[in-house]
Amino acid sequence: LAIDHLTFDEAKAFAIADNRTQELGTNDDEQLRTLLEELQTVEIDLFEVGYDAKSLEELFGTKQKKSGEAPSTEFKDVSFTASETTCPKCGHTWGGEKP
Repeated sequence: LAIDHLTFDEAKAFAIADNRTQELGTNDDEQLRTLLEELQTVEIDLFEVGYDAKSLEELFGTKQKKSGEAPSTEFKDVSFTASETTCPKCGHTWGGEKP
């Protein structure tokens, strides 16, 4: 999602609207598990998409195997890579903190 065409104030408004959308939304846990598993196969760090170990345990701990076996709680170890983002228009820098 490119937002570099927005003014700084428009970017702030977008961030607020994006956060509000999250507050009002819900997840399809089965679809979310599938997408997260797909990301793990290409070695995407799940901390970078906002999930900590506890959240992953809760999400994957409820997943039933197709064969009807006990729930699976196995998932790859994930790590966090800090990164900073700088606004190309105003130069403001944010991020780099571990969630």
